[in-house]
Amino acid sequence: MTLVRDVVKEIKVPVVAAGGIMDGKGVVQALAAGASGVSLGTAFVGCDESSAVPDYKKALTDGRGASTCITTAYSGKAARAISNRFTSAMATLPKAPFPIQHALTKDLRAQAPTRDTSVAMYLIGEGAPQSRGGSVQSVAKAIIEETLAAMK
Repeated sequence: MTLVRDVVKEIKVPVVAAGGIMDGKGVVQALAAGASGVSLGTAFVGCDESSAVPDYKKALTDGRGASTCITTAYSGKAARAISNRFTSAMATLPKAPFPIQHALTKDLRAQAPTRDTSVAMYLIGEGAPQSRGGSVQSVAKAIIEETLAAMK
């Protein structure tokens, strides 16, 4: 949370902390660092209501979610994704800039989750192994309860 603390000192607008926050302890740490709010993206990918395909949800906790990389392979913009056959193959190859790379991989991104998950674009945060399934309501409730407990 050092980055959050440093940014809060330098700017005069609200700061929303994001990245690796998966539970109430992380929420409290971000708020203590001066964040006005938090964003917990990956924490909700595995929820029942998420539109993520079943293999994406499974990847959060079956070990694949622990192996991530920063890649420009899918869109031309840097993003953290689960390391896979496609990200590995593309790692040393030149990529087109956004939005050209994004357009070039459009069909792959659309079809891979149901045809060849070894090349699917599963964007994910570093906290993926801590992901929990269930409803959004149950995950949100657990995070709120953990936050309140950690604040004591």
